[in-house]
Amino acid sequence: MPAALALSLTFLAAPPAAAAVSTKDWPLTHETSVRLEREHAEAAGRLTALLETVERLRTSYKGSADPKAALAAWTAEFDAAGPAAALVLALNTKHRDAMGKTDRYIVVWSLGYAKTRDPSFLTASPEYKDLNARNGTIDLRTAGLMRRYLSEKERHKEAAAELARRLEQEEESRWILASVAAAALFFLAVAAYVLRRPKAKPAPETEPTPRVIHLKP
Repeated sequence: MPAALALSLTFLAAPPAAAAVSTKDWPLTHETSVRLEREHAEAAGRLTALLETVERLRTSYKGSADPKAALAAWTAEFDAAGPAAALVLALNTKHRDAMGKTDRYIVVWSLGYAKTRDPSFLTASPEYKDLNARNGTIDLRTAGLMRRYLSEKERHKEAAAELARRLEQEEESRWILASVAAAALFFLAVAAYVLRRPKAKPAPETEPTPRVIHLKP
């Protein structure tokens, strides 16, 4: 028999007075929720500081005299933001999953408590509202930071690709200029050789052979 169904039948068989359940039995307790929210706030603070530095480096990169060095500094700081963003997501997921398990637990509990005609007794309790509000706070904080992180990621990707194209074009231009210069030097060398080569002496002039005219007797 599924555990959820067995739990429901247990509560259905119990008298209303025995149906009360402690909030400490919830998958997400108040203490755990508070701890996760605190850890999430700390991780979010670190990520926010990193993203502020990333944004500053992105802005200074645009007018940098040395774009390669500026991009390297920008990349190093952005790479450091990756693990911080992953931690923010992980803590958000951990709290949300525990909240989902608590919701399902409460549904099963309410099925057993339905004979009181007040199935919202537990879900409307201050403890549940507190957990739900904290879960919403963590979700909103995560969503805002992830939008900012992904935006910075896209901008960094575009800048890196643009610089790579520019450097490739500059390399091609240098190669073309070097080829043209080499060709020019070759032709100059040929021309110099031709100009320096001694001219052939003209053949000495010879006396014209006298023409003999034979007269008939």
